[in-house]
Amino acid sequence: MQTCASLALGYRHEAPTMLAFKPASKLINAWLAEVPALLGPEPAYQNLRRSQLDYLAVDSAHDVVTQVKYLQTRPDVHRAMIANGIERGAEFSTEAVRKMWLDWLCGEVVPGYLQWRRGHMAGVNPIRLAGFIGQVTAQKLAAKSFRGAVARELATLAQSKRHGATSR
Repeated sequence: MQTCASLALGYRHEAPTMLAFKPASKLINAWLAEVPALLGPEPAYQNLRRSQLDYLAVDSAHDVVTQVKYLQTRPDVHRAMIANGIERGAEFSTEAVRKMWLDWLCGEVVPGYLQWRRGHMAGVNPIRLAGFIGQVTAQKLAAKSFRGAVARELATLAQSKRHGATSR
C-alpha cells in the first residue's frame, strides 16, 4: 500500500554560532500549515519543543528517510502531530502576533519614545551622548567578533568535512 504524507523538512549544516541566532520559522510554519515537521538540531526548535509531537528530530539523510517511513506506517502519529501543530500554531496566528506587536508598541515603544522626546527637548546631555557612542562602538565590535567566530567555525566544519571524506 502506497501512502503519501505532506511534511516540512528543515535541516542545515551551519556554524553553531549562526544557528544560535536563527528563528524557528520552519517549525512555526509547519504548525500553521498543519503538517508534521522533520527538523535538525537547532536551538530555536529545541527551545519551542514541549513534546515529541512538536517535531521529529533528524540529523542525517538516513534519519529523514527513517522518519518519513515512520510517519507513513503510523497514521495515528501523523494525525496527532497535525492536531498538536494546530494547537501550538494558535500561539503564532496572525491575530496572536498582531496582539503581541500592539502590546509591545503601545506598552513599551510609544511610552519610551514619549519619555525620550521629553528628555531630548531639554537639550542633549553630553554624558548620555558619550554613553550612546560607547554603546554603538561596543555593538560594532561585537558584530565583528561574531562574524569572526562564524568564519572560524565554518572553516573548522569545512576542514573536518574534508578530513572525514579522505578517511573513508
